[in-house]
Amino acid sequence: PSHLTIGLGAMCFHAVDLGDTDAFKDAVFFGEALYQEFYRVLTKAHVSYRLRPADALLVRVAAPGPGEDECPRFSGAWRGTDRHTQSQQAVTLGFSHSVQLELSKALRALLVADRSLLKGFAGALHSAFVQSKARRSKLAYGINGVNGLFNGDEAGSTKSEDEDE
Repeated sequence: PSHLTIGLGAMCFHAVDLGDTDAFKDAVFFGEALYQEFYRVLTKAHVSYRLRPADALLVRVAAPGPGEDECPRFSGAWRGTDRHTQSQQAVTLGFSHSVQLELSKALRALLVADRSLLKGFAGALHSAFVQSKARRSKLAYGINGVNGLFNGDEAGSTKSEDEDE
């Protein structure tokens, strides 16, 4: 269990269905940015000591890896059905980014009670979106690099693909 689950299944599966590896990398980068921003805000606010169960992860990402066809729980996507989540509908209709955020009851209560934490939470979402859009713009101009959420690197790695060689 986790107090915040970031569901990126819709973006990932949409990219896979289109055969668009760049869009998949965009989803991975967005997921890493979301993870880092939300983790920073929640740890800075020292919320973990106020959340129960205390052994639950603070933040986790739920998304399929490359070549996977199974939907992780709370990923924001369903496969093998005619039903679609709102996240799936958004990317199908052309939105570049779509995320499903699942919050524990304890985290929701803290966000309601702490206006400063809520503002930081919203800022984290905005910051991750801006970072992701900036990355896409850099790639359009030939500047490369993506962190490795699904390739075994720790979240937060600043290594670019070119540095691996």
